[in-house]
Amino acid sequence: LPTVPLLSTSYTRLSLGCSGHSSIYPGPSSPSSIPLAIKLGVNSLDTSPWYGASESVLGEALEGVPREAYYLHTKAGRYPKADGRGCVFDFSKERTRSSLLESLRRLRVDYVDVCFVHDPEFCRGGVDGLKGCVDELLALKAEGKVRHVGVTGYPLEFQREVISAYPGAFDVSMTYCHCGLFDDSLGPFKEFCEGEGVDVMSASPYGMGLLAGDGPPAWHPAGKDLRERCEQVRDECRRRGCDVEGLALGYAMKRGEEAGHVTVVGMRNEREVEFGVERCKAGGLIGDEEKEVAEACRRGGDDG
Repeated sequence: LPTVPLLSTSYTRLSLGCSGHSSIYPGPSSPSSIPLAIKLGVNSLDTSPWYGASESVLGEALEGVPREAYYLHTKAGRYPKADGRGCVFDFSKERTRSSLLESLRRLRVDYVDVCFVHDPEFCRGGVDGLKGCVDELLALKAEGKVRHVGVTGYPLEFQREVISAYPGAFDVSMTYCHCGLFDDSLGPFKEFCEGEGVDVMSASPYGMGLLAGDGPPAWHPAGKDLRERCEQVRDECRRRGCDVEGLALGYAMKRGEEAGHVTVVGMRNEREVEFGVERCKAGGLIGDEEKEVAEACRRGGDDG
């Protein structure tokens, strides 16, 4: 698979997002798709304690796979409630350390390549309230349990504030839903990160299900107008005989290739992994129909 420079090494342009190995997204998942992704060339995996059973599924699925065959990312700060309903946020020093040690145990590894501060925009103490989490991740980095420290969340402006407030602390930022058909606003933020010496990854090319064939899950925060636009895209794809997921992923991979960043794609079974690898190899949109529909979507997004 094609690669890009990231964290002083080479990452494949396609990364395996593992939130689908949980109850967050409906539908069947297959742990065997994880070693398959590595076999097909994908060399990074992304998970989180917030993703329920995902870390444990990964740990079991990766048994026997050489540790040097993949880069492994997890997160700290956002966790499922004990009853499995909803989440809690805890960016304290103590919880950050215990979380990372729990993640290592579930993942069955001695270290992770990246641990991200997860959704810091929900920290009640704002930017200053993240200090315990950031400091503890840096301590865990010094101990060799974390190779790199990252930050991930939705609002790009808040990520700017966090990165600026802790100069030199972060090696990588991961954003989501900002490099796709209806939101292609990642460019200026990526330029800012480059100026700060922070690498960038982009996740959720399907818009957390907005551009999936079955539509978004019930909990999706998108408003009515955006949901309706995405439904129109799915209808147009059906009319033209092109696949909406191929369109969304093809566009995101094309933009990722142009910008030189890794695209993190949720793939929960063998079919989705093979599809993602095929699109990564293709390097973008395939055929005139997809290109025409993508252009129409972008015009609609610009107008809306």
